[in-house]
Amino acid sequence: MKLIFILIAATFLLLVTLNFLASSPSSSPNQADSPIISNVFVDELQVLKLETVPPQVNLVVRGRLTDSCSTIDQINQQRFGHAIDISITSYKPADAVCNPGEQPFEEYILLQDLTSDTFTVSIGSQTTTFELEETLFPPSTATDSAQLSD
Repeated sequence: MKLIFILIAATFLLLVTLNFLASSPSSSPNQADSPIISNVFVDELQVLKLETVPPQVNLVVRGRLTDSCSTIDQINQQRFGHAIDISITSYKPADAVCNPGEQPFEEYILLQDLTSDTFTVSIGSQTTTFELEETLFPPSTATDSAQLSD
């Protein structure tokens, strides 16, 4: 009987100790100072073709930040053939005291290195497709030189 009591008491003490260790703050001094970087919530994508030669395309992104302290941190775009993948992250100081509630944002992103073709742009689960016609691009200089010599 004593042995059972000792085993139960030892198990209880072990569980209490493990629970205390798990709920204790980390001993890492930098963790409390590290900013919080996270992805933003994207609600809408809109393509704006600018009337320039060669054509330029802006992507208007509307979405939400998690709170009043968060700001847009980085916007990255990668192109894989006809697919353009964009990521947007937000930044918030770790020690910030923020008003709760999502904050709307709107960003204009110039899409880079476009040619005449159809492209699909993705940010998270949001996607949109647009086409740039060949007639929007100026003729090449080789063609211009050949026409002048005739």
